Amino acid sequence: MKKRIRFIAGGLLIVGLLGYLVVSGFNQNTMVYYKTVSEVKAEAEDLYGKGVRLGGIVVEGSLKQTSKTLDYSFTIADEGGEIQVRYHGVLPDIFKEGNDVLVEGKAHPEGYFEANHVFTKCPSKYEGEVYEDRKVGN
Repeated sequence: MKKRIRFIAGGLLIVGLLGYLVVSGFNQNTMVYYKTVSEVKAEAEDLYGKGVRLGGIVVEGSLKQTSKTLDYSFTIADEGGEIQVRYHGVLPDIFKEGNDVLVEGKAHPEGYFEANHVFTKCPSKYEGEVYEDRKVGN
Protein backbone atom coordinates (compact mmCIF):
# COMPACT_ATOMS: atom_id res chain seq x y z
CA MET A 1 0.00 0.00 0.00
CA LYS A 2 2.85 2.42 0.84
CA LYS A 3 4.52 1.75 -2.52
CA ARG A 4 1.29 2.59 -4.33
CA ILE A 5 0.90 5.90 -2.45
CA ARG A 6 4.52 6.85 -3.22
CA PHE A 7 4.00 5.97 -6.89
CA ILE A 8 0.83 8.10 -7.13
CA ALA A 9 2.47 11.02 -5.26
CA GLY A 10 5.51 10.87 -7.56
CA GLY A 11 3.28 10.79 -10.64
CA LEU A 12 1.27 13.79 -9.43
CA LEU A 13 4.49 15.70 -8.74
CA ILE A 14 5.78 15.04 -12.27
CA VAL A 15 2.45 16.04 -13.85
CA GLY A 16 2.41 19.21 -11.72
CA LEU A 17 5.93 20.17 -12.76
CA LEU A 18 5.18 19.58 -16.44
CA GLY A 19 2.03 21.69 -16.13
CA TYR A 20 3.99 24.50 -14.50
CA LEU A 21 6.63 24.44 -17.26
CA VAL A 22 3.98 24.62 -19.97
CA VAL A 23 2.11 27.51 -18.33
CA SER A 24 5.26 29.50 -17.49
CA GLY A 25 6.51 29.02 -21.07
CA PHE A 26 3.37 30.60 -22.47
CA ASN A 27 3.76 33.58 -20.14
CA GLN A 28 7.22 34.43 -21.49
CA ASN A 29 6.18 35.83 -24.90
CA THR A 30 6.25 32.47 -26.63
CA MET A 31 2.83 33.24 -28.05
CA VAL A 32 4.02 36.50 -29.68
CA TYR A 33 6.11 35.95 -32.78
CA TYR A 34 7.40 39.52 -32.94
CA LYS A 35 6.44 43.12 -32.26
CA THR A 36 6.44 45.92 -34.81
CA VAL A 37 8.44 49.11 -34.43
CA SER A 38 5.21 50.97 -33.58
CA GLU A 39 4.39 48.48 -30.81
CA VAL A 40 7.88 48.66 -29.30
CA LYS A 41 7.81 52.47 -29.31
CA ALA A 42 4.34 52.49 -27.69
CA GLU A 43 5.33 49.93 -25.02
CA ALA A 44 8.94 51.08 -24.58
CA GLU A 45 8.88 51.63 -20.82
CA ASP A 46 7.36 48.19 -20.19
CA LEU A 47 9.89 46.49 -22.47
CA TYR A 48 13.17 47.90 -21.12
CA GLY A 49 15.49 45.04 -20.24
CA LYS A 50 13.10 42.35 -21.50
CA GLY A 51 13.76 40.06 -24.44
CA VAL A 52 11.79 41.11 -27.54
CA ARG A 53 11.60 40.13 -31.17
CA LEU A 54 11.27 43.20 -33.37
CA GLY A 55 10.37 43.25 -37.05
CA GLY A 56 10.60 45.98 -39.67
CA ILE A 57 12.29 47.15 -42.84
CA VAL A 58 15.93 48.28 -42.88
CA VAL A 59 15.98 51.98 -43.80
CA GLU A 60 18.00 52.85 -46.91
CA GLY A 61 21.32 54.54 -46.07
CA SER A 62 21.19 53.69 -42.36
CA LEU A 63 23.65 50.76 -42.22
CA LYS A 64 26.93 51.69 -40.58
CA GLN A 65 29.87 49.54 -39.48
CA THR A 66 32.29 50.70 -36.78
CA SER A 67 35.81 50.77 -38.26
CA LYS A 68 36.30 47.21 -39.51
CA THR A 69 34.78 45.55 -36.45
CA LEU A 70 31.64 43.47 -36.19
CA ASP A 71 29.79 46.42 -34.58
CA TYR A 72 26.87 47.52 -36.75
CA SER A 73 24.09 50.04 -36.42
CA PHE A 74 21.10 50.40 -38.69
CA THR A 75 17.57 51.72 -38.50
CA ILE A 76 14.43 49.65 -38.99
CA ALA A 77 11.02 51.17 -39.62
CA ASP A 78 7.36 50.55 -40.25
CA GLU A 79 4.39 52.85 -40.89
CA GLY A 80 4.46 54.07 -37.28
CA GLY A 81 8.07 55.05 -36.81
CA GLU A 82 11.66 53.92 -36.75
CA ILE A 83 14.22 52.72 -34.22
CA GLN A 84 17.99 52.41 -34.30
CA VAL A 85 19.38 48.90 -33.86
CA ARG A 86 22.87 48.12 -32.58
CA TYR A 87 24.34 44.70 -33.24
CA HIS A 88 27.68 42.98 -32.71
CA GLY A 89 28.22 39.93 -34.89
CA VAL A 90 28.10 38.67 -38.43
CA LEU A 91 25.09 39.86 -40.44
CA PRO A 92 23.24 37.29 -42.57
CA ASP A 93 24.38 37.00 -46.20
CA ILE A 94 21.12 38.33 -47.62
CA PHE A 95 20.93 41.29 -45.19
CA LYS A 96 20.58 44.56 -47.07
CA GLU A 97 18.89 47.91 -46.80
CA GLY A 98 15.27 47.98 -47.92
CA ASN A 99 14.59 44.35 -46.88
CA ASP A 100 12.51 42.92 -44.05
CA VAL A 101 14.44 41.99 -40.95
CA LEU A 102 13.68 40.39 -37.58
CA VAL A 103 15.95 41.18 -34.62
CA GLU A 104 15.99 39.65 -31.14
CA GLY A 105 17.27 41.63 -28.21
CA LYS A 106 16.35 44.34 -25.70
CA ALA A 107 15.07 47.90 -25.90
CA HIS A 108 17.15 50.46 -24.00
CA PRO A 109 15.95 53.62 -22.22
CA GLU A 110 18.32 55.65 -24.42
CA GLY A 111 16.00 54.89 -27.34
CA TYR A 112 17.88 52.22 -29.27
CA PHE A 113 17.47 48.46 -29.59
CA GLU A 114 20.40 46.16 -28.71
CA ALA A 115 20.14 43.05 -30.91
CA ASN A 116 21.58 39.65 -30.03
CA HIS A 117 20.41 37.99 -33.26
CA VAL A 118 19.51 39.31 -36.72
CA PHE A 119 17.35 37.32 -39.13
CA THR A 120 16.41 38.25 -42.67
CA LYS A 121 13.36 37.28 -44.60
CA CYS A 122 14.12 35.08 -47.58
CA PRO A 123 13.03 36.55 -50.89
CA SER A 124 9.68 35.11 -51.91
CA LYS A 125 10.38 35.36 -55.61
CA TYR A 126 13.57 34.40 -57.34
CA GLU A 127 14.14 35.98 -60.70
CA GLY A 128 15.82 33.96 -63.35
CA GLU A 129 16.64 34.29 -66.97
CA VAL A 130 13.71 33.71 -69.32
CA TYR A 131 14.44 31.28 -72.16
CA GLU A 132 12.52 30.88 -75.37
CA ASP A 133 11.03 27.48 -76.08
CA ARG A 134 13.68 25.42 -77.85
CA LYS A 135 13.33 22.07 -79.49
CA VAL A 136 16.02 19.52 -78.98
CA GLY A 137 17.61 18.08 -82.12
CA ASN A 138 16.40 20.64 -84.72
